[in-house]
Amino acid sequence: MNSDELMKRLAEVTRLEFRAVTNGQKSGWQGNGRGAVSVASLDSSSVLFTETGSWKTEEGRQIDFRNIYRWSDVVDGIRLEHLRFGPDQPVYLFDLLPISMSQWISRSPHVCREDCYQADLVIGSSSIELTWRITGPKKDETIHYIYE
Repeated sequence: MNSDELMKRLAEVTRLEFRAVTNGQKSGWQGNGRGAVSVASLDSSSVLFTETGSWKTEEGRQIDFRNIYRWSDVVDGIRLEHLRFGPDQPVYLFDLLPISMSQWISRSPHVCREDCYQADLVIGSSSIELTWRITGPKKDETIHYIYE
């Protein structure tokens, strides 16, 4: 699947589910979540995801979330940015490059302070699965998203 086709699939997403797993020492962030995705096409090469929902930690704590992400078609892949500070100050997460018709991986790890972020995206017949891996001196986490 090329980047144009992936952008079209992303524009069709309406919901998400995810599982956060901490490997090793428990951080309190492990749990399951689900929510809605409101999609807006900014232009021919960018899609905005507004994700809202809640997740429940393994300790039973319920936490509401709201995140805004921008997916952009770049020269040889797809870029993902978190718009926590607004569209004019995006937080770069990673660029994804295709390695097969159904799988994309991060071009290189994104380093944020002491932590390293990597991602893998798999395109299924009815879903898009995005797996984040965050490692660092105090982190060893995997977050698996399923977008439908």
